[in-house]
Amino acid sequence: MTAEEFKAARQELGWTQCAASRLFGVTVRSVRRWEKGQVRVPESVATVLRLTKRNCALHRSIDALLDKLAKSYPSALDTKEAGKVFRALLERN
Repeated sequence: MTAEEFKAARQELGWTQCAASRLFGVTVRSVRRWEKGQVRVPESVATVLRLTKRNCALHRSIDALLDKLAKSYPSALDTKEAGKVFRALLERN
């Protein structure tokens, strides 16, 4: 993962440099150095970011699907319950 990819992923997830440092157990200085390309982003950090982005994308897709279904079949779908089912399935995998 490049410095630019790391920074873009962090920002897309809405994490500050400080929040990212706490999540990864490093100093803010380390995060800054990753983003400047001074130090290579550890593969474990890159993997966590990729998986987190995918998980967020899946949740957004599920929410969009539920919204669409609720509009198409307003009386036939309990979107809160359906959302719980979809999320439970995601957590199993």
